Amino acid sequence: MGKAVAGVIPKGKENTADRASAESAPNPMVWIGFWCYAFYVFSYYSGVFDLGLSGLHLPAVALWTAVAAAMLTGRFVSALRNPISLTLVALTAWLFVTVPFSFWRGGSMRVVTTQWGQAMAVFAVGVSVTATLSYCRRGLYVIGLAIGVVVLLVTVRGGASGERLLLANSRFMNSNTIAMTVLLGLPFLWLLADSADAGKVRKAIAYAMMVVAVVALVRTGSREGMVALGILSVSVFLRSSATGKLKIVAASFMFCAAFVVFVPHSLLSRFSTIFQGAHVELSESDDATTEEKKLMISAAGSSEDRWNLLVGSLRLTAENPVFGVGPGNFSAYIAKEAALKGVWTNWNGTHNTYTQLSAEAGIPGVCLFVLALGLCMRELKRIYRRAGRIPGRQARDIAVMALAVRCSFISYLICALFTHLGYDLMMPLMCGIVVAMSRTAPEELARLEREMDNSGSAPASPPASSPAPPRAAAVRPGPVRTPRDAYPSRAGRQAPQVR
Repeated sequence: MGKAVAGVIPKGKENTADRASAESAPNPMVWIGFWCYAFYVFSYYSGVFDLGLSGLHLPAVALWTAVAAAMLTGRFVSALRNPISLTLVALTAWLFVTVPFSFWRGGSMRVVTTQWGQAMAVFAVGVSVTATLSYCRRGLYVIGLAIGVVVLLVTVRGGASGERLLLANSRFMNSNTIAMTVLLGLPFLWLLADSADAGKVRKAIAYAMMVVAVVALVRTGSREGMVALGILSVSVFLRSSATGKLKIVAASFMFCAAFVVFVPHSLLSRFSTIFQGAHVELSESDDATTEEKKLMISAAGSSEDRWNLLVGSLRLTAENPVFGVGPGNFSAYIAKEAALKGVWTNWNGTHNTYTQLSAEAGIPGVCLFVLALGLCMRELKRIYRRAGRIPGRQARDIAVMALAVRCSFISYLICALFTHLGYDLMMPLMCGIVVAMSRTAPEELARLEREMDNSGSAPASPPASSPAPPRAAAVRPGPVRTPRDAYPSRAGRQAPQVR
């Protein structure tokens, strides 16, 4: 690639966000595999095929087409040369090790080979076919679009059960599932609005969808969703500039005012149990209606059940610290214990991903799981900081991508405290996004760093006496390069703040 001089580049090499000199053009099999993978990710996040055409099994067809395309590219092996990939492979191997020691070997084998096996297949495919940084960006856009579809579906077609929003006959029959999906997808709706290539119409639609998404989140009555939203808001607030902090404070006041005015009293009562826990006292003099009192008692009972499940999972961890009781066996083990005591019990999960893994796969299993999450957070932080030290639109777009994925991970880490997702597809899928970014973003950032360094020794514009260039020149859109001395030292540069 020719060297850029003072914001001028040879004709035909315009500066676009998708340009990457260090990236080779993906071959046709990668292209086919990526778009089949993107289709599968869209269907997974949106759940749109649960409401129609489910008999065609289109997501499964797309996934296995992507698997075949990824295998033909020969990129599977190179995808494993990453600490995150190696950690997930080690976790997979450990899950197989625990099967012979399982309380119910057949059930554990099914969980490991089908549920977790499919999740790891999606991880491997995502890493293999997301071959360029532009593909990473498009994949995140696909998730944002899927979340927009979810929000529209649950808003237009959703019903209510005890004032709680749900969508019947779909994977969103559980209100907490809607809340978690919206929380994980909100950062990608923001990415659609805040990217440099977003026009005014796209910005307006994306921000409007974010507002509708928050409304849907509140309507679910999910207490863990509200806790996660609060923690995520604080995290974004701490990373924002002074102007951004003022905007967040103003938006928070508006949200709280609308929350008090428009949220039904029954949901307000349910949210109040976040602080009351399982201890809710009601009297005849309370203003709450009979239905609202039932909802509060139900919420308090749910809190008590979850506490008992947490204690039970910690007890099983202490009794089986190495191999656990077997993947997917917590419910069966607790039910058998209760049956021996002559007590009937529901087959409930742990409602906590971390204690689920510690009870079912032992302490080594949960340690590998947490290690993979920690490595993802570290890699995203590294990309974000490196991109923040480079001026220009392209580097800022990379920083915004890393920040969006990191915010989604924060939501996941919080939601995992309230639901059991140990063998679910979500975590490997998100890890695959991080691995793909870690393989493509550094090359583009290195190119931008070289370009920045080269522009420092070049004149601001060609001298007047210089002969005309042999080819026509195109003006590079974006800010004009300044001399190298105008930039602060690399150690002193700061990451871009959230606007």
